[in-house]
Amino acid sequence: MCFIGLLVGTKKTSRMKFHSFVYKYLLRIADNIDLLTTELLQNNGLKGLGRSHLEILTVLLRKKEMTLSEIALHIERRKATVTVLIKKLEKLGYCQRKVNENDQRSFYISLTPKGQQTKRVAFRIFSVLNQSMEAAFSTKESETLQNLLFKLYQKTKANSDM
Repeated sequence: MCFIGLLVGTKKTSRMKFHSFVYKYLLRIADNIDLLTTELLQNNGLKGLGRSHLEILTVLLRKKEMTLSEIALHIERRKATVTVLIKKLEKLGYCQRKVNENDQRSFYISLTPKGQQTKRVAFRIFSVLNQSMEAAFSTKESETLQNLLFKLYQKTKANSDM
């Protein structure tokens, strides 16, 4: 779009403003959730951990043991990112690696007893996050928002796979 089109206020301009607005607030919401999650983790004795660590812990609480690739797929992060996150969780004593007997090149990640103890805290954190979000919307609005966000997620995921 040319500079004059921006000044005049065409339909493209209003769409750009809409997209800018959506992008801006999606980022702000993600930042707010990250800050709240980090604060809740720290207040519950899990200092130094963030939202992605919490995702890994909760996945392992449900699945017991997984390969690095499975975790990366499940939390939708790159393997390199998950490797860094797992190393920190290992260093802090929340998880451990076990060599895959079927493939010596890979290993399984599982929670240690200390990692198992995070279950109560993890579910409390998700409960607080859910309550804060549910308080903002009626049931119908929540359903609509979930559908719209999922649609947006699918579209942006498809575009990022190109």
